[in-house]
Amino acid sequence: MLTSLLKWSFVRHRYLFIAFTMVQTVFALAIVYGLTLMMGSLTTSQAEQLSAGVWQLGLVAVGCTIAPQLLSESISEGLLEYQRNLPVPRICLLIADFIIWIAVSIPGVVAGVVASAARFGLIQMATPNLVMMLLLCALGNLSLGYMLAIWLPCGGVTVVGQLIMLATMLFAPILYPSDKLPSIILTIHDWMPFVPMHRMLTDAAFPGSNTSHSIDLFVVFAWCLACVAGCLAGLSKRR
Repeated sequence: MLTSLLKWSFVRHRYLFIAFTMVQTVFALAIVYGLTLMMGSLTTSQAEQLSAGVWQLGLVAVGCTIAPQLLSESISEGLLEYQRNLPVPRICLLIADFIIWIAVSIPGVVAGVVASAARFGLIQMATPNLVMMLLLCALGNLSLGYMLAIWLPCGGVTVVGQLIMLATMLFAPILYPSDKLPSIILTIHDWMPFVPMHRMLTDAAFPGSNTSHSIDLFVVFAWCLACVAGCLAGLSKRR
């Protein structure tokens, strides 16, 4: 059952692997090389933060911007309604799509690793902890994006997705130190999923950086569970 859904999802999104690999590579290079031209010389901790930020922003772009827009188009075309009527558990529909989108995200992470190694000399080993954190962050972003796509109209999905992308790039301490922002904004970010995800990724990729807070894992898990529940509720609602 799940295998058939995976094949179907792969056929629908197979063109994304080549296109998104190119886009994510350019995106990673633009941040690592372009943004640092404006930031000047970076300390080791700032370079580590920016390197992990490239991965997090790539996951946000896929999970909260691109994937929801394509799902919203599927809803408009009636494809999701057809899938809802298949004799398969609703959770399998989500799992199949999430696996494909996580696979689509992998080239962006690899591009970020290569760009960081070339620019800063930072080498990240694919430790089990780092892989688990990447999977959790990818799942969190995708579940949030899918929940938005299921519950919001098509136009609203595009607007909210772009707002999330702009907010995480410009108004969250992901690409720059947290001391640049007022404390009230930092408090808000502590309870949103994106900055805790970034701190966990930084700690997993660069042991000893000690950037994550003790509550970060709880915040990310809570958002992930709430968004998955929202997705399942939306898929199960009667029309």
